[in-house]
Amino acid sequence: MYSDGWAPTATQVYAIGDRPMGPFTYAGKVMEHAASVTQHGSIVQFKGKWYVLYHTSELSNGNSFRRSVCIDELTFDANGRINTVTPTKNGPCPSGVYNSLSESKCPGWPAQKEFTPCLLVALH
Repeated sequence: MYSDGWAPTATQVYAIGDRPMGPFTYAGKVMEHAASVTQHGSIVQFKGKWYVLYHTSELSNGNSFRRSVCIDELTFDANGRINTVTPTKNGPCPSGVYNSLSESKCPGWPAQKEFTPCLLVALH
């Protein structure tokens, strides 16, 4: 996984290969553009599910030096390719089902629009 540049629409993309040292072939987007000047993150597996971690500057009104760390579930198609993730403000709920901004589909998960599991982090 890597960033495809610094453009206003830059995002995280990925490549695949048969060997750890390559060669690699571009395989597609990991996710749509997240609200931030820079695009980088990580992919992790936890309890049998895959997640993409990334940051945005959305909670700080575009201040690139105050980033929010976010997480969304990552899924794969029948051929093992990544289904492009759309960044959310709500992320995955404990049951693994996305909750909507208008109503909660997760027991005990807040439904108000102000709720976000993204963490505001100040980088000085």
